[in-house]
Amino acid sequence: MSTFDSRVCVVTGGASGIGKATATHFAREGGLVVLADLADASDLAAEIGGTYIRTDTSDAASVEHLMTQTASLHGRIDVLVNNAGITDEAELDHIEEADFRRQIDVNAYGVLLGMKYGARAMPSGSAIVNTSSIAAKLPANGYGSYAASKAAVISLTQVAAIEYGPRSIRVNCICPSSVETPMLQAQKNGDIERELTKLASPLGMTITAEQVADVIAFLASPASSAITGQSINVDGGMSAGFSNQCIEASLSSLAG
Repeated sequence: MSTFDSRVCVVTGGASGIGKATATHFAREGGLVVLADLADASDLAAEIGGTYIRTDTSDAASVEHLMTQTASLHGRIDVLVNNAGITDEAELDHIEEADFRRQIDVNAYGVLLGMKYGARAMPSGSAIVNTSSIAAKLPANGYGSYAASKAAVISLTQVAAIEYGPRSIRVNCICPSSVETPMLQAQKNGDIERELTKLASPLGMTITAEQVADVIAFLASPASSAITGQSINVDGGMSAGFSNQCIEASLSSLAG
């Protein structure tokens, strides 16, 4: 049997990037995948043998509909990946209140809603994986709104792990650094961020959506049955300390 054989897997933000890679991974391993996104993911759902349900993760009624429809279709939810997210850049003095609230609504409130309504249909032995960001632990200039929203995801994950533990539902989150996704490509400083990530990573890389999906799949699988309440960095090692590339670049700058 494959790892996710006949397991019902809900993935929000499933139309592209990390969500798409994760949904594809689950389907390849036998999962019954439900893709949730505002963007149309019906073609992808058909390709992987899954189901697409249009969902606004910042809207409670929409998220409740997603979970009840999934439970009606499959009888339960075994794996829930709260991955939908947005990003914006602005220094604190220039953050628009509406933009801040929007990132909180999608990135943090959306995770809360996913767990609140999704857990109701999850049996013992289920798993939830939330998408936070390395920015929650290593913030950068201009990422105040994004970092705050993703830090909230870590705290929600820890509380959920405590509250759902007695039901044998595990809850973890991942903290990726920059990932090669359409969202990164669309950022105004995406190219700069990509190069800085390569410089800061001891592995000298920008991670791929598929590499993140591998970690999500591990946390959602029985192989991680003793892991809950954790925030796992998926960052090519950049949070470990100064890379050789950073040191060499600094020395070169000083010498120049």
